[in-house]
Amino acid sequence: MNDIIIFKEKHINITDSQIKDLLQNQIQLINHVKNKQNQHCNEDEIKIKDLILKITSMRESLQSKKQTLEYKNNLLSKHLDHVIEIKEEKDKFLKEYHLLELQRNKLKICKRNLQDQELLDKGRRKFLLYKALTGIRWDYEKLKETITGYVLHKNYIHHFSYINEESTKNINDLLWQEIYQSIFQKENNEMYNKENIVENKEL
Repeated sequence: MNDIIIFKEKHINITDSQIKDLLQNQIQLINHVKNKQNQHCNEDEIKIKDLILKITSMRESLQSKKQTLEYKNNLLSKHLDHVIEIKEEKDKFLKEYHLLELQRNKLKICKRNLQDQELLDKGRRKFLLYKALTGIRWDYEKLKETITGYVLHKNYIHHFSYINEESTKNINDLLWQEIYQSIFQKENNEMYNKENIVENKEL
């Protein structure tokens, strides 16, 4: 206010209304500038919020992609480890194959031993003879776990299976019983068939 009075004293020709107009103009100018600043501030605030939202969205997207990438990297690492294991196994099998091939070639070069061949032929004949006499057919795939097979005599067939834990004597007795039963059943069947033939002839 003092400034205005001093200004008025210096410029006595200026009226109060002019001073009032000047003040109002200044106030309007200040208000206009203030409104502009507020408008710019609001616009900047909106832009900042939009940028914050975009940055947040980008961070979430990057985090998701990072997790996906880490998962794929772990999966790829496991697959690579598995591939290495398979390659090692392959190399191992190839070495074994080459060794077996060398052994086979050595065996081909070796001359046949007549005594061994004769022993094998003799054993084969014995096996076929026992097979024909007893009628026993072994299930070789299960022999490690159980003594399994079946007895076969013409039309008679009977399956058997015994646990390996039983004593050898018990198993032998059981097998002889199977053989005896097959022969006895065979004889009964033959007798029954003969009786039927006789009866049919009499009729």
